[in-house]
Amino acid sequence: QILKYTKALYSILRSTVLVIQFCDSCLWIKAVVRMSQSTNDALKDLSVVYRLCFATRSLPSGSPNYWETAARFSIDGKDNYLLTGNEARVFVQNLQVFNPGVFDSNLKLTKEFVKSPKCDSHGSDKIGVILLSPIEQCLVCNAKLYIRQDRSVQTTIYDEKLGTMPGIHYTRYCRKKGCSMQQHYGYYTKGDSNEVVYNKDALSLPYFMCSRETAFSVEILKRFDMECLIGQISYKQCAEIYNSYNGYECQEENVLMKRLKIDRRRLEHAHFRYAMLKV
Repeated sequence: QILKYTKALYSILRSTVLVIQFCDSCLWIKAVVRMSQSTNDALKDLSVVYRLCFATRSLPSGSPNYWETAARFSIDGKDNYLLTGNEARVFVQNLQVFNPGVFDSNLKLTKEFVKSPKCDSHGSDKIGVILLSPIEQCLVCNAKLYIRQDRSVQTTIYDEKLGTMPGIHYTRYCRKKGCSMQQHYGYYTKGDSNEVVYNKDALSLPYFMCSRETAFSVEILKRFDMECLIGQISYKQCAEIYNSYNGYECQEENVLMKRLKIDRRRLEHAHFRYAMLKV
């Protein structure tokens, strides 16, 4: 008799679970349909959706007029759109369920991007930032520059927010007969000469190369510049602050790990070139 009641109870519970799962599925389908059939043209504009996601990441949860503020920010400058706080809330909540990755911060995506595997012309996997000059015409003869894919150089990059990263430095070169100009990231050389000529916009690029194998973010050089001039601290102290902040106290065996720390001499060399260009 007890076994009979137990089986009956199990059947009832199982039927209840199936009903709940079915209801949940219906709600999910309804949410998807509501997203795809949104009548608000504002939410079909990717720039509005991007600004809405940014606002929901930036505003503290539970702040007064949260959704109204996010909605106003997302359509700022677009007078032809009208978006209510309730519409913004429903849309964002659906995104959080089905596409949570759109709310990742730019810093998080940047860290993932620079650590994603890339492949060079030799087939070896490398990770890091690709350093390639935006200049596509020869500064000597105005001919088209071509990328030298078979001569990439592994580079160590020191960044203000991301710490020390690996990078790949590619060179553009001129094929025109009699012109041997090579355009590197932020500077160029001619022929076999070791003379380095920095481009006028070298400091407007995200990174500043002090050699073919070493680069600093321009932001970190600006900070070092202020620390040296205003704080009157030494290069050794600047390097120790960077290393301590990023947790680079331990020594490792491989080459990249050994270069995680900023060496005082490397910093001094980079800052000297940066200061010369700045003047």
